[in-house]
Amino acid sequence: MRLNLKNQLRAYLEALDITAAQLARKSGVNKSVLSDWLTGVKPRDIEHVQKVAAALGTTVDDLCFGDGISGETKHSSSDDPLEQLLGDGWIGGLFEIRLRRVKRSGPND
Repeated sequence: MRLNLKNQLRAYLEALDITAAQLARKSGVNKSVLSDWLTGVKPRDIEHVQKVAAALGTTVDDLCFGDGISGETKHSSSDDPLEQLLGDGWIGGLFEIRLRRVKRSGPND
């Protein structure tokens, strides 16, 4: 999953026909913060992201990782076989398992 805040924010501003300055006033987040996000700077404060998402009527997940303003995130597709297998209520994620061999200590060692 890749951060898509810059593109999502632009799409919301265009769809709602508002400026970054108007969104800044509505959300209470400084205009310079929104300007940074629109140029690709990653957010530093999750509270700012939450305020902007609330002002836009969306979720933080959709604002940061969505692929359009339809309200769906990239990983929430019902066509995902893993999601169909696990069903609702499971939290998926990326993880790594490393296995290694350890030499056993025997009575002769």
